[in-house]
Amino acid sequence: HICLSRCGLTDESFISIVSYLPKRMQRLEVPHNEITAAGVETFCSILLSDHNYSNIQAFSFHGNKTGDKPCRAISDLLSENSTLKDVNLSFMEITDGGAIHLARVIPTLKGLQQLHLEGNCLSLSSGITLYEALKKNRSLTSLRLRHCRAITSCILKAISQCLETNQIRLLYPLRSAVPENAPGRQDGRVVSFMPVAPVGHYGTVLKSFGDNSPSSRRFR
Repeated sequence: HICLSRCGLTDESFISIVSYLPKRMQRLEVPHNEITAAGVETFCSILLSDHNYSNIQAFSFHGNKTGDKPCRAISDLLSENSTLKDVNLSFMEITDGGAIHLARVIPTLKGLQQLHLEGNCLSLSSGITLYEALKKNRSLTSLRLRHCRAITSCILKAISQCLETNQIRLLYPLRSAVPENAPGRQDGRVVSFMPVAPVGHYGTVLKSFGDNSPSSRRFR
């Protein structure tokens, strides 16, 4: 695990450091530096082309003001890389244009479990687009959207339901395998007994499989 926070890294210095990183490294964090879209795109290209970096499971560009431009490269990387589990793109000044690229690949992702988009300039439209993509995803258990004020509570709660369902799927791939006395089984139905990873500033929304209440049908 390597974390280089507030080191004044530029694109050139960042890529230079990447070339000397240990090949078995699993996590790289470079928050609050001066890395631009070009630096992130080059990093994604390296991970795609050099199998020596196949062990990386997480990276963070939190606080590097790149805007939307690197989102296409990041989405291409995510679509090709099944090793990555945790990607932090918080406070990068990403807008709806960047969210569209990320949402495009979310349905096909099989390895990614955590995606951080906190503090970006995402509108209600982005929230809906991410929710629609998340409905088709089976791996994500955390989608962080704090400080994205334009995304309404209804969308955040709907997203929370999707994440919770994925948590249950990961714990019990076969619903019949859930023990009768498991904390998440109530009245013969399976509900989440794990706290949902933070979404917005709202808490856990517990929904059972097969719940056909009006509230659960609203965003289907």
